[in-house]
Amino acid sequence: MKHLPNLLTLMNAALGCVALYFIADLELRAAMYCILLAAFLDLFDGLLARRLGVSGPLGTQLDSLADLISFGVVPGAVATVLLSLSGLDNHVVLFGFTITLGAVYRLAVFNTKKDKEDHFKGLPTPANALFWLGLPLLTTEISYWELFVMIMISTYMLNSSLLFLRLKIRKNIGSNIGLIVAILGTIVIFLIFGWPALSPVLTAYLVVSILFTAYKKLKN
Repeated sequence: MKHLPNLLTLMNAALGCVALYFIADLELRAAMYCILLAAFLDLFDGLLARRLGVSGPLGTQLDSLADLISFGVVPGAVATVLLSLSGLDNHVVLFGFTITLGAVYRLAVFNTKKDKEDHFKGLPTPANALFWLGLPLLTTEISYWELFVMIMISTYMLNSSLLFLRLKIRKNIGSNIGLIVAILGTIVIFLIFGWPALSPVLTAYLVVSILFTAYKKLKN
């Protein structure tokens, strides 16, 4: 049982690799399903490790490396493919991997922090990855210059000083009320609008976090 959390983390990494295979085949919806499952595993591997009392530096490093694949390389690959599909046919499309570089830097900074706070500083990599995987599902056509702007904003948000609400499962059931409400609300939205709601929902998460940051600054 003590190896189960690390096994879940490795499954996260494996799903990221499978997602890259689907992206290369332009099966972006299948890639989205892979990363959704990877995000689910990423949410529970740490919790399981703490419950089993097997948290340690190995698990921390495995988690970061798995996140780099699933939530760093994958969204960069999606952005690159979307730039290519938008009409660009030269090496400029590789600008999409700027997102990957932003994720690498963010994960390195996060790993060096000694104190883990109740919120994230900067956009979490799983949320960013799911935002990019949700874009192909939208019915509106996105031009290459709009993609360039979103890539720059995405890379900046990953390493910004904005405070993002931390979706974390806690031991105390009462402390999970906010998370439960957010999950139930998200499920209702998806039941009504389907998977095309993925990117808009994550955009709403960004807006709420911006308002939360403003509130914290005014309060202080």
